[in-house]
Amino acid sequence: ADSIDVDKSSNVLRIRGSPEAIAKAKEMINQKVQQYVSEHTIIDIDPEDVAALIGPKGATISGIQDSTGAKIRINKRDFVVQISGEERVVEAAKLKIDLVLEKSKHEREIKVREEEERRQSVQKEQ
Repeated sequence: ADSIDVDKSSNVLRIRGSPEAIAKAKEMINQKVQQYVSEHTIIDIDPEDVAALIGPKGATISGIQDSTGAKIRINKRDFVVQISGEERVVEAAKLKIDLVLEKSKHEREIKVREEEERRQSVQKEQ
């Protein structure tokens, strides 16, 4: 390609050159985008799961990072988890995070059931 211009305000990428050079530039850009997508994942989480995912003194999230090699950031304001690293590392971290989130959800459901049972037994006693 003769030139590649990026207009950040409109998110437009302009490629100029011969048809062959433009095709090659598009192919290279698409490869980079695909690589980025495979190496970065975002997971929306329930606000109630943040503490479980972080763990005591950060132990849970640190353990996932250490065991997988992924870089994990938890955005507590938007309730989003960002995972980055090689594709296999991202997938491994995502699986471990999914397990923690499922366990947290299950524990919340048990607490809700126990609380409901407690309320029902108090009502029966009255």
